[in-house]
Amino acid sequence: MKDSKVLFHMVILLVLVALVSTSCTFEFVKPLPSIEVAFRSFHGRYVTARGEDDGWALRQDTELGKCGRFIQYHLANGKVALETCYGRYIAAPNSGDTRQDWMLGQESKLGDCGQFDLYDLGNDRVALKTCAGKFLTAGDGNWPPGLEWSIIGETDSMEAWEVFTLEPQ
Repeated sequence: MKDSKVLFHMVILLVLVALVSTSCTFEFVKPLPSIEVAFRSFHGRYVTARGEDDGWALRQDTELGKCGRFIQYHLANGKVALETCYGRYIAAPNSGDTRQDWMLGQESKLGDCGQFDLYDLGNDRVALKTCAGKFLTAGDGNWPPGLEWSIIGETDSMEAWEVFTLEPQ
């Protein structure tokens, strides 16, 4: 009788081990390499994320604040993604007809248009190319209302306004 109880408990134990090992799978996910950075435009202003009240836009501020710092992820495909202070990802439009259509924003999830080609130009200078094959441009205060000091992604060539200074934080 004692041997049958031991055998019964061993069988139950084996069944429980089998259930746990088949129903509970653990996957190790390696974190993406990241660094906190700020971007200073050709105009000497810092690219800054705006909140929901400002349509999740990106603008340039004279001072570096909390939302002017981004987490830059180096993705397995060789591109970079930029997470804002709001936990959202900078994203570029993939098409547009007007300059307004090309304004950058922020998305809650990382998609194709939140992944950028990073061009290292030396001396901490970089350019970013969007999913539409356009370079990011830092507008100035003379752009039309609503676009002044904005960041857009509509330019095919890299000129002075498409170059940013990358400042590790």
